[in-house]
Amino acid sequence: MTVSGERLWLDLTTAVRSRPGRAILPRMLALGEARAVSVVEGLFEDPRLAPAHTSLRPFLRGFARFAGNLRLPSRVLTALTRPDRAVAATVRTGEVLDARLRVPASATPEQRLDHAERVLAGTFPLIISIMPNVITGYALFALASRLSGVPVPEMSDVLRSLPHNPTTEMDLALWELATRIEPEPFRALSVPELVARYRAGGLPPVAQREITAFLDEYGHRGIAEIDLGVPRWSEEPGHILGVLANYLRLDQGLAPSEQFADGVRQARATIAHVAARARLRGRWRAAVVRFGLGRTRRYAGLRELPKFYLVKTLAAVRRSLLVVGEHLVGLGVLDAAGDVFFLDLRETRAALAGGDLRELVAGGAPRTSGSGAAGTSPGCCSPTAPNPRPSRSPRRTARSPAPPPRPARSRAWPGWCSTRSAPTWSRARSSSAPPRTRAGRRCS
Repeated sequence: MTVSGERLWLDLTTAVRSRPGRAILPRMLALGEARAVSVVEGLFEDPRLAPAHTSLRPFLRGFARFAGNLRLPSRVLTALTRPDRAVAATVRTGEVLDARLRVPASATPEQRLDHAERVLAGTFPLIISIMPNVITGYALFALASRLSGVPVPEMSDVLRSLPHNPTTEMDLALWELATRIEPEPFRALSVPELVARYRAGGLPPVAQREITAFLDEYGHRGIAEIDLGVPRWSEEPGHILGVLANYLRLDQGLAPSEQFADGVRQARATIAHVAARARLRGRWRAAVVRFGLGRTRRYAGLRELPKFYLVKTLAAVRRSLLVVGEHLVGLGVLDAAGDVFFLDLRETRAALAGGDLRELVAGGAPRTSGSGAAGTSPGCCSPTAPNPRPSRSPRRTARSPAPPPRPARSRAWPGWCSTRSAPTWSRARSSSAPPRTRAGRRCS
């Protein structure tokens, strides 16, 4: 991994130029970022990225290291034989993370920065331990397709209304909340008025209590929630109050909970259909298909959990950095606490000694209403298209702090093409040197 353009990039050159990588990479992206699949497959057509690694040995050595670090064999075995224990382990991961994220109210600004660095460095190794369950579920999904002869697209209903998906659980909780609160103010008032009443404690008692409880559970989330500079719902609850108002103003149709139950029924019917097709090929195949798709439904929803935990980590870091920002405002270093997100952790730590960074912040990205970030990074880049970036790009944007020292080659790249809708991007360097393909997810 490296930093370029103040964004974090993952080098996929070896994967793109190897036959095993070309077979595996699109399938992996299809699970987490389907829109990037066509981008990567397009890179496969670039003659400069022709396969250079045909041997399986380097891939197998790397996979063995990855599997060992992740304890993949033992966790896959647990997922196959003890599903309740496997799911319980993901819950314990969240409990461990919650304990790590706690910061004493008496912590000094220096201690808060130390804590932010620790949790940013330690969260990924913790949450990646969930992935063996997900890998097991999707591997069995593919196996069921092969054993039954049913194409994967025809089995898509198996993945409807999955349990253990934190985003689905949040959506259902918000709908259930709408059924319990007093509807009158939400039908009569605008969202800004609802926000003002909520902050003043002036909503009806049930609504005030239930919304507070919901934000205690899910308030770390938000729009563009990977960006540390963006407020969370707990800070700006207008989005949630607006959703509740829309629910209460709409005519009652099929409730989301009923839609979820209908999805479960369709998933079970699809499993029965796939098992019946497998039975035509052999009785044992039908049994394996039922077992495999049952495990798929248990684990596929967990693919959202690492991101859920990551966003919770970023929200905790944001809270600490805002406290540090308030301290810097008191020292006269910054004008506003939120300006701390225009600094990296090294600059923030140095600022605790005093000085004035207001000019530095003013030279950064223009602030936008409701978001600490300004501008966008190219969603998808290649060396053949003109540079779509503005001629006068800002010095910095609000972002996740503490990037490693920027390498000398991290200047503007000579050619770019942009796919702004995709949060994952690829980039290749145009030079006489072998092209370097980079793909990654935006840090901010």
